[in-house]
Amino acid sequence: MSKASEKKLGELHGVIAEHLIERIQAQEVKTDGKGNPIRDEETGAMVKEACAPAVLSVAVRFLKDNEIVSDPGDENSPIHDLAKAVDQFSQSRHGHTDSTH
Repeated sequence: MSKASEKKLGELHGVIAEHLIERIQAQEVKTDGKGNPIRDEETGAMVKEACAPAVLSVAVRFLKDNEIVSDPGDENSPIHDLAKAVDQFSQSRHGHTDSTH
């Protein structure tokens, strides 16, 4: 069996990245057991659910395998916000209320 060319592998890599982006950005409409859309009681808008955790896991692995990293020190980056949220959650679980613990 012959190996795929570097060009073909590059194309595949791009397709996988685009697919993951689309899946993460798309929000599925929640449905009831009969397939009917669930609506918000106050606004009447259809309730949407976030991306499936399995897709996020694949995306994280894809980034890790490709050595894609982000600097959490950049205060304008989503990774900074995520790190801050995880830290706050951790502190609340351990009874700490300030950021020095």
